[in-house]
Amino acid sequence: MSKQPVAILEEALPNDLAAIGAFAERVEAFCAAEGVAPAIVYQLNLAIDELATNVISYGWDDAGPHQLQIKLCLAPGRLTVLIEDDGRAFNPLDRPPPDLDAAIEARAIGGLGIHFVRQFATDFTYERVAGRNRLTIGKRL
Repeated sequence: MSKQPVAILEEALPNDLAAIGAFAERVEAFCAAEGVAPAIVYQLNLAIDELATNVISYGWDDAGPHQLQIKLCLAPGRLTVLIEDDGRAFNPLDRPPPDLDAAIEARAIGGLGIHFVRQFATDFTYERVAGRNRLTIGKRL
């Protein structure tokens, strides 16, 4: 029998970059109420911001309305974030890690957001299910 989360925050965000900041405020309030350390909350919001910005900026082939489903589950000693969208298939784990030792002008543009999520997460998975991208970020607390 698996442990049930003690707290869940779930929301559908429109494909509008302005929605990310408002959601970050709700994440801060949710985590503060649950006693999550501010440093973890900062990193969590940065990870969500990076991933959501990538999806909103590059995930769809049209300018029509779309949504990202974001679900935070807080259980004893563990935080899990699930981000789902109906955009084109994209596995961020296929991206090579950035060369952090290269000169700034020699580095490829982008990739640091995914690098940061990899550094923050205890585990980070991707799957494509029923035409949807599903990213799961786990963090031991």
